[in-house]
Amino acid sequence: MVKGNGINRLLVRFFYALLFCVPVVGCSGGSGKCAETEKVQDFPYAEVPLAIRNNPESAREYLLENFWDRYISKAGKDTSLLSIEENVFEKAYAEYLRLLLTENNAEKQAALQRQLIAKADSFAVAGKRQLLMNLLKFSELYLYNPNSPYLDEELYIPVLESVMNSEALDTLSKVPYAYQLELALLNRVGQKANDFPYTYLYGVENGGSQPLVKETTLYATEGKYLLIYFNNPGCMSCNEIKQILEQDVGIAGMIKDGELVILSLYIDGDSERWFSGYRDFPHEWIYAKGEQSLFADNTLYGIRAIPSLYLLDSNKKVLLKDASVGRTLEYLSLLGKEQQQ
Repeated sequence: MVKGNGINRLLVRFFYALLFCVPVVGCSGGSGKCAETEKVQDFPYAEVPLAIRNNPESAREYLLENFWDRYISKAGKDTSLLSIEENVFEKAYAEYLRLLLTENNAEKQAALQRQLIAKADSFAVAGKRQLLMNLLKFSELYLYNPNSPYLDEELYIPVLESVMNSEALDTLSKVPYAYQLELALLNRVGQKANDFPYTYLYGVENGGSQPLVKETTLYATEGKYLLIYFNNPGCMSCNEIKQILEQDVGIAGMIKDGELVILSLYIDGDSERWFSGYRDFPHEWIYAKGEQSLFADNTLYGIRAIPSLYLLDSNKKVLLKDASVGRTLEYLSLLGKEQQQ
């Protein structure tokens, strides 16, 4: 029979399995590649009170709000915990993040992020910087790395805002985080996307050698939902996403019903390269290019990687920013189901 901490450890594992039903995943090193992790044995997880162990929702809330408490409490007495093996810390951070993603209250999510960084900063002020450094490293890797399946700038923004208020970090150390915050605040989910002009190709003449083009703007582009697909012709990843989008039955149905417009947008300066890729794209899409100078300095759109997907509503409010193709398909599927009800 398992007693004491063993019960709590099994309970934590039970709720993680109940909530996520998939293996915990961590992004290893700077590669952005993710692999299934092993069980975490050395991280002091929060202990769920006996009174709420049979209530999954109450237990979930308790674990989320108190996830780091036991670790921080123990680290305050035994500073060796602050130097816990990086892979062990990363696995614990991944579990925390998955738990955080089950919270539907965005204000609560942000508050928890700020509280965590503030506590780590207080340790750093006292000369114990490892907790803060670990949290900043894995927050960036998981929430800001374009290749991370957890990419979520809305969860990363409160971390960056907390860094700007850090007492332990000097001005120079804050510079890269200040730039990240500047980009993250561009075109946030729930806000209206920045407008821009673009040129689109609607046909060819002279035996296919002369493009027929027109100019318009993002705001002038009509559509109940507008998917901006930033891409480059010849890009392997771009081609993979293009095939997924054009082969998706739900997307095809939404385009046919006039519910969705896909704007394929090239933002580099090689017009010939852009024109050469025209025939490879579905004729139902808008095949366009933006002015390179408008996007090059990342003051209009913080495009950190190509390909990139933005989903807007009819008022050009951002629904998804720099989302994965899987998340985009899931979101569009839900929208399609809502239209049928």
